[in-house]
Amino acid sequence: MYLLFLLHMLLLASISVQQEAVVSMVAQNYNPKLDSQLEQQISSYVTQEVAYTAYASYFERADVALPGFEKFFSSLSKSARESAKNMTRLVNERGGCLNYPIIQLKYACEKIEKELAKGNISKPMDVQSVIAAPPRRNPHICHFLLVHNPFDSLKKKHHKSSKKHYKTTKKPKKHHKRTYRSRKSRSYDYRNVRATSPSTHEPREKWQHGLYGLEDALALERTVMSEILKTHNDAAFFKDPLTRHRLEHYLENQIDSVYQVAQLVDRLQQHRNLDTYILEEYLLDSHLQEM
Repeated sequence: MYLLFLLHMLLLASISVQQEAVVSMVAQNYNPKLDSQLEQQISSYVTQEVAYTAYASYFERADVALPGFEKFFSSLSKSARESAKNMTRLVNERGGCLNYPIIQLKYACEKIEKELAKGNISKPMDVQSVIAAPPRRNPHICHFLLVHNPFDSLKKKHHKSSKKHYKTTKKPKKHHKRTYRSRKSRSYDYRNVRATSPSTHEPREKWQHGLYGLEDALALERTVMSEILKTHNDAAFFKDPLTRHRLEHYLENQIDSVYQVAQLVDRLQQHRNLDTYILEEYLLDSHLQEM
């Protein structure tokens, strides 16, 4: 009972802190939980902006050279930044309070990877396409743009463990069972590292840069869409018609963004396993450059 009383007091204290953060002279029928939901939505928009800016710089590289895609992703970045600013204004008008967390590119990579794993974006057209090129599950460009390669630590660990096993195997062993166990664990560790090593990924020379970038953008747009829907439902649950009405504007814009990016993705996916892909990517790049 005493523990339950303490938990109850802590919960009341946290609620009171949240209510103190809200501007009482402005806030009216505004739930603090909805305020945290809007804060997460703003963070998602900022994550989008960071990712699209990084992708725009990638398409501007000399070894990629797709200026149309660079212009397209720059416009997506600008749109995400404007959405974050407008939603920040909404929170201030409702009397809310915002905390700005640290936004990193790896958060965007995690969102893209999670959405690609659902299999709704990088989907082959027929059974033969599945055999030739299975659906992509890895955001290659996003991982390439990360400052710290997530596979470096695994590679170093495997290198150290292999050295350690090599030293132990050079010494004469008295018990054969111990040697067998060390070999078994060594092969097990090797399988784990090999499953996630860079060698299992597609070589960068074979990347379809335009298609991969657009598929990753579609994954981000779909993720933001689902988050806005959740926030919209929460606004209805907390009986906040004003916030719900304002969120419908973001839903309409997000629907247009998903539709626009999906059209471009489908255009390149129709040529993904054909020799005409490079030509189609060039034509699409020229079209995006003229927009």
